[in-house]
Amino acid sequence: MRLDRPQPSGVAVSGLTGRLPGLVGRALAPILVDRDHVIGRYPDIAASGIDPVSFFAEHWHQEPLRSPSPAAERAIFALSPLVVLALHLASRDRQDWLDCLRKRIIDLSCTDRNMQHGLALRIARFVGERLQRAPARMKGLHGGGLGRTMPVLNVGQGGAPNFPAQVVETAGTYTFREPQDIDEAREPVTRRVERPALWCATVPDASVFGFFQVASGGSLIRYEPAADPMYRFVARQAEFVIHCYPKRRRAVLARIPAVPDATVDEAVLLGGRCGANYYHFLIEYLTRGRIIEEIPQLDGLPLIVSEEMFPQEYDALRIALPGRTLIPRAHASRLDVRQLHIPSIMTDLPDSAEVPLWKVAAVNQGSLKWLRERILAHPEVQESQEKFPARLFLSRTGARNITNAPEVEQVFTDFGFSIIDTAAYSFTDQAKIFASATVIAGAMGAAFSNLIFAKPSAHAYVLASPHLVRFPIFASLATFAGCDYQVIAGYKAGFRARMADDRQALSVTHSEFAVDTTKLRRVLENAQATWM
Repeated sequence: MRLDRPQPSGVAVSGLTGRLPGLVGRALAPILVDRDHVIGRYPDIAASGIDPVSFFAEHWHQEPLRSPSPAAERAIFALSPLVVLALHLASRDRQDWLDCLRKRIIDLSCTDRNMQHGLALRIARFVGERLQRAPARMKGLHGGGLGRTMPVLNVGQGGAPNFPAQVVETAGTYTFREPQDIDEAREPVTRRVERPALWCATVPDASVFGFFQVASGGSLIRYEPAADPMYRFVARQAEFVIHCYPKRRRAVLARIPAVPDATVDEAVLLGGRCGANYYHFLIEYLTRGRIIEEIPQLDGLPLIVSEEMFPQEYDALRIALPGRTLIPRAHASRLDVRQLHIPSIMTDLPDSAEVPLWKVAAVNQGSLKWLRERILAHPEVQESQEKFPARLFLSRTGARNITNAPEVEQVFTDFGFSIIDTAAYSFTDQAKIFASATVIAGAMGAAFSNLIFAKPSAHAYVLASPHLVRFPIFASLATFAGCDYQVIAGYKAGFRARMADDRQALSVTHSEFAVDTTKLRRVLENAQATWM
């Protein structure tokens, strides 16, 4: 198989012509190229049969940008702000380097490296604004550069007057006891936060783009409290929206396709920025069904959902909102809707470390009740074709893993727990599993969203990073269901007790942790008499 020579849409990074790029490539490629990295990272190079060293010797300076090794890849992202600035000042902008800058901004927003993050944002703003004043240069960038400047408008209760909103339930107060480690001797702290209102806004001539971002009339529409682009980091949204302006200006650089992939007359937005994540889908997006059903003019309208949804989520949607036409959309596509109805999100759970954990606790009991009753009353869930174990340990892969998971699972096995992976079960089986369980344990994660189906006598034991002991959402779901909820804090090198009360950057809170199995055995030994 022959690999065609890349055809750059811009000019070589070095800006030099003639033989110099080739001379540099042939000198450096044998030193820099990690063959295994290149073959694993770039399937087209692997399939071509071309030697990675030969490829980089010739094409290192051309689009698309490729890294010769893991170390070089890290260096590319770290240097991308300065490279983008240099290329721009030399009138040699390249989309691949601009995309690296965007990725660099996202990565830095999850850390506490404020100076580097601020520098990257300033460069993005400088380059982004200048490109908008140079249409010819912008046209040569196949990915739209860094986007165009858009003001940010809020919709919903008290939002932009041009986008009417019908209120289903006004905001209220949510009172709860802050979670704490099972061994903490202090009395739990009682907190009060605002519970968001429930409403549905109508936005004319809307464009749904990115990860369910919405634009209309040249403005970015903020409909989800946690997706305020003024926050340092907003999951998934950051790939398409860069907040690089002073907060007082409330403007962003938004990358939206120039033309729509499809157009519909009228629809309801059900999906959201976090796509198919099970927690966000079940608790934040599917509970919008209560709003949809309480507004008669939304009856029969199609629902816009994420193409990334898992089969279990399609099943949940089919049961909760039967008979609805679905419009799945892929991320990064653009769907234009002449009349877009946007139900509100019942929670306010920002990803950014700027917001203390206790402030994200509020849930709407009425919306959870609507979903619980709708699911548990369904014939497919009421069928008892299989008897599920009474004691469950939920295994987990991905972020926030337990480093000594085999030893932890053995402890639970010794106490009669069955180890299960909820991802291997259908949605109806997951609902039945939680509805029948006496004790549910596992590492903190999206599977605990199913606590809304648990019976009031159930006990939940959540193994958490010491940085996430105070994370309250799953405790709020357990409170709704009437369950007993206990947190067993793990341990990490460098953690100090005072850190539990201060929300850390995602790079810290989402890292791995270990669990003290001696402590775990003691807790289970003391508690098992209550598992009736």
